[in-house]
Amino acid sequence: VEDRAGRSIKNISIDLYEELGHVRLNDPKIARINDEFYVTFNSGHIPKGNDIFIMKIYPEIGSPKRIVYKKRKKQERNWAFFSAEGEIYALYWVNPLKILKVKKMNSQTWEMEDYFSEKEKHKGLSGEFTIGTQLSEWKGIYYFIGHQKIKLLRKKIYLGKMCALDFTRKKIRPGKYWLIHSFQSLWGSKTKHNRNLFSATYFSGLQASSDSIRLGYGVNDVESGFSKHQPEELWGPMGVGDSCVDRG
Repeated sequence: VEDRAGRSIKNISIDLYEELGHVRLNDPKIARINDEFYVTFNSGHIPKGNDIFIMKIYPEIGSPKRIVYKKRKKQERNWAFFSAEGEIYALYWVNPLKILKVKKMNSQTWEMEDYFSEKEKHKGLSGEFTIGTQLSEWKGIYYFIGHQKIKLLRKKIYLGKMCALDFTRKKIRPGKYWLIHSFQSLWGSKTKHNRNLFSATYFSGLQASSDSIRLGYGVNDVESGFSKHQPEELWGPMGVGDSCVDRG
């Protein structure tokens, strides 16, 4: 964490894994909730069931809170946390859309409850479409990159897609483009850290502003980087009134 006052470093894996009772902590992602910043992470794949955590990192470092949701599956990885009108929510599922709300907080946990569930699936997204980045709010719309999972030779390929959550209307609008690092990256890497993975452009961070969208991403578990784009590069050409993107 760095600001004008200085820099602080906290190694989540080394500092917290014993305290939280897990041998590994995976998938850290930054979320802005109200005017504070948090990091979310999980305990990886555990046969008996894993845990999701959230921890404040700015303006001060807080203690990790375990996320509690009675209807969750044994294996959960990425929820997208956000705030609206002073309340805290989580995008739990993309297709069909499902949103949770913080019901109760204490020193160790955040308890979530059902807030909104869409009955029908979005025609433009498949059932294998999952949450990638956390949400970035710009002028009342929440943007994120989702992941499309495609199976090839019993292995998975991950592609990205820009999406916009209109929280007021409770609708998700997907962009027109599939996002990859390069055509070469689609063939995967020689080094295989995940035997179930053929290739992946995995998006972990997004920041939307008036003039650009910045992305953080990983490539096949061996490379990572940041990039800056105009919204049309990620979203695709849209007619007036046909997009959730507001250029301001």
